[in-house]
Amino acid sequence: MRPSPTFLLLTALLHTAQAEVSPEQRQFFEAKIRPVLVKQCYDCHSAKKTEKIRFDQPITPVQAAGIVSIFRAVDTHPSHKLMPEPVIRDFEQWVKLGALWPKAAPVADESLWAFQPIGKPQPPKVK
Repeated sequence: MRPSPTFLLLTALLHTAQAEVSPEQRQFFEAKIRPVLVKQCYDCHSAKKTEKIRFDQPITPVQAAGIVSIFRAVDTHPSHKLMPEPVIRDFEQWVKLGALWPKAAPVADESLWAFQPIGKPQPPKVK
């Protein structure tokens, strides 16, 4: 028995969503996708709200495609805004790439000595 085309598509989408993210894809996501999600979507779709779909964590390619359709919708939910065409094209490109979601880079503690500027400390006076 051959697998159905739907099964093959879903398997491919799942594999794509779990694939490694290249530096170029990471840069694209961090420059074009995450800022829009943070600015436009986090107020309702994040851990601080109880919406079903959250955009502060990885989403499926199907959910990502849904974002594009919401962005294009003329008669949308009152809190949704019609997005500019360049933003929509960026999201369409992201969906075509498989809606890859890079793991967040660990944030460095900039108070550590290694992140302090180099200076000329005075050695202590000794007898």
